[in-house]
Amino acid sequence: MHELPLVFFTVFTQSAVGAFILLLIGGAMGLVAPRRKAIGLFSVMCLFGLGVIVGTFHVGQPLRALNMLLRVGHSPMSNEIVLSAAFAALGGLGALGLLLNRATPLCNALVWLAAIVE
Repeated sequence: MHELPLVFFTVFTQSAVGAFILLLIGGAMGLVAPRRKAIGLFSVMCLFGLGVIVGTFHVGQPLRALNMLLRVGHSPMSNEIVLSAAFAALGGLGALGLLLNRATPLCNALVWLAAIVE
């Protein structure tokens, strides 16, 4: 049962990334209204955040969690953490901006950049 947080992390985060990309493509093709796209992007970023929070329960010693970042570029886990953080930051800011109707061109660029990062 100690692997269960890792299972939820994988399912939640990858489902969120897939839905994020599908919403962007649907919006670009005109299949999803801009408001629905904004709500959807914000919702899937919340799911992504929930997955990350659940995933932290898999870490054996939470106080040493930052040590996982010491081998960025060499360790797949370190790379995944950095790219997930970049996706969360870019996608979260962009989705929130779209949801609040703030700087729409900039926020559209942020969400597309987040999709490329992940």
